[in-house]
Amino acid sequence: MPFLDPIIARDDGSGRWILAEPLRYQGHTDEFEVPGGFPTDFASVPRIVQSIAPKMGRQNRAAVLHDYLYALAPLVLRKSGYRRITRKESDGLFRRCMREDRVNVLRRWVFYYGVRLGGWLTWRRYRG
Repeated sequence: MPFLDPIIARDDGSGRWILAEPLRYQGHTDEFEVPGGFPTDFASVPRIVQSIAPKMGRQNRAAVLHDYLYALAPLVLRKSGYRRITRKESDGLFRRCMREDRVNVLRRWVFYYGVRLGGWLTWRRYRG
């Protein structure tokens, strides 16, 4: 399994969770480590779609990694050298991680299209 760790987090009482331990992901070519202490809200899901795409569930690890990629856009090593991960790559990795964690195909696509359609606001906020 590409995720090497379970999520160990504590609720901070405000709707956010704080990772107590790092969360590591080993992909085909990339490795990521979300550090302990990183805050997440898991999946930011509007109430109207929570019946088919719940805020918490099997997608939790993918959502934490996606939050980290959006917040920090870490450097990734490519053939041409190091460069920052893009929003499109972050969203694609989110979808792949959900598939690897066996998230239902309908939920996976709802989450993916949700971040493709609305994620630019958060991406831009972190870059602004």
